[in-house]
Amino acid sequence: MKKGLYELAPIPRLTRGIPAVRSIGWMPDHIYFHTGGRIENMFLCFILREESGTPRTIVNGILQEEHLSAPRVSTVLPGSVITTLQALRHDELFFSYPPESETFWREFFPEGKLRFRRSESFDRLLKELFERMDNLHESGQADAIDCLVLRLLLEIRIQERQESESREERIIRGIASRLIGRFQEPVSIPELLDGSGLSLRTFYRLWKRYYPDSPVAMLQEKRMAAAEHLLMTSRLRIKEISELCGFSTPLYFYQSFRQKHGCSPAEFRRKR
Repeated sequence: MKKGLYELAPIPRLTRGIPAVRSIGWMPDHIYFHTGGRIENMFLCFILREESGTPRTIVNGILQEEHLSAPRVSTVLPGSVITTLQALRHDELFFSYPPESETFWREFFPEGKLRFRRSESFDRLLKELFERMDNLHESGQADAIDCLVLRLLLEIRIQERQESESREERIIRGIASRLIGRFQEPVSIPELLDGSGLSLRTFYRLWKRYYPDSPVAMLQEKRMAAAEHLLMTSRLRIKEISELCGFSTPLYFYQSFRQKHGCSPAEFRRKR
């Protein structure tokens, strides 16, 4: 992707429901001075690299000094009036949106500004974005870019959340992920705890802090949801579904299903 401004507004979209990027600016080694003009569009700006120093601007009559070092992401709201007092050379990737998308962005990114770390996941998404920009006018590429912008921001939000977690929380959430990921097979809690450094008693105490349901209840709910999906979307026999979803026996599956739904798996399938 070469340095420059790319217009996406004229490109028809295949889907609706998320804000469509109006234009993309890729400005490596860039310096820019706002001169008091009114910003008409909504902007989402990723500063990926920046010289040392403190950028200073006047935004809507208020002096602002940028103390978040790069990389960082921030929004610029439509209607803002900006005057640059001190600018720094930087690498910037920005996305503009119609002004009516402001409500969406206020809800999706309420912080308005975050510093982040260039993780492997973030850079993979960035690489994919640049590759799609090179084929911008092929069918569906603009839609994919609309989604990628949200994924870039979501990756930053996930990173921020993970870095704020305690060691114990990371361990418990990791165990929960492995528990659900292995729902199709017999699962042993002591086996999942292997290498975690947690005793069984400590594990259950910490688990209650982060999850309202017990590990067994969470696993049961996952298995039941998978079984419901197969009953509605496949022609597999009840016994096969029971085995695929990790239930110990077809009888236990039947009893558990009737307890939850008030009907047998076969009756559930017929109703759907």
